[in-house]
Amino acid sequence: MKRREFLKAALAAGVFPSIVPARVLGADAPSNKLQIALIGCGRVASTMDLQGLAANHDIAMLTTLCDVDAERLPFFKQLAANQYGYYKKNVDHVKLEMDYRKVLDDPGVDGVMVCTQDHWHARMAVEACLKGKDVYVQKPMAFSVAESEAIVEAVRRTK
Repeated sequence: MKRREFLKAALAAGVFPSIVPARVLGADAPSNKLQIALIGCGRVASTMDLQGLAANHDIAMLTTLCDVDAERLPFFKQLAANQYGYYKKNVDHVKLEMDYRKVLDDPGVDGVMVCTQDHWHARMAVEACLKGKDVYVQKPMAFSVAESEAIVEAVRRTK
């Protein structure tokens, strides 16, 4: 290859990425989005939290639904499909899990939404922080000052 041909090829290679739209190179790839698990598939999660997650589908992706009620999970997955269907997205990839500890152990999950009964909020939030997950917790965050302090300490310690 001659020097002039090499320079033309190098220039073309350097200019190419700035001309091609980012979506072609994978900017919309699932790996570029936050991988979120929703723990607790109850009334508030179905009417507010799932809707908010679906509305932010451009930055976050639902990966796992977790609830202790095995019969509730397929129903909630269909509800998620209806929410995401509005945005022309599917939820076939969403895993169903009954044990929140398995969700926290999943390295593919970046963050969790704790949408369980109130008395589980503090424990799950602390455990999620200790597993390196980002956490969203429904209110009330905790039932006591001690639980609140435990959450704050877990967040500070794990950054």
